[in-house]
Amino acid sequence: MLETLRRIEVATSIGRMARLLDEVDLITGISGGSFTALAYGLYGERLFDEYEKRFLKHDVFVSLSTRLKGSGSRARGRRAHAGELREVLSADLSHRRY
Repeated sequence: MLETLRRIEVATSIGRMARLLDEVDLITGISGGSFTALAYGLYGERLFDEYEKRFLKHDVFVSLSTRLKGSGSRARGRRAHAGELREVLSADLSHRRY
């Protein structure tokens, strides 16, 4: 959706042409779209260069299972897995340059 808003040009109220995305004041997301909304809020235009390859198509399961195996910790139910997943996703979003 953000890429589509970025491609569409519209005439503004003062008659100049602008990308529709530049006219958006607020972006929200639900479920998986929350990550994209967050990444756009954090990285702006840089999101479009590498976000899909570095985050959207990144195999989170591999990162999570590697982390669980490498830590030597035993799973302590869903909360433990959710905490590990949160840390993997946070690291993927924050440590990559977009």
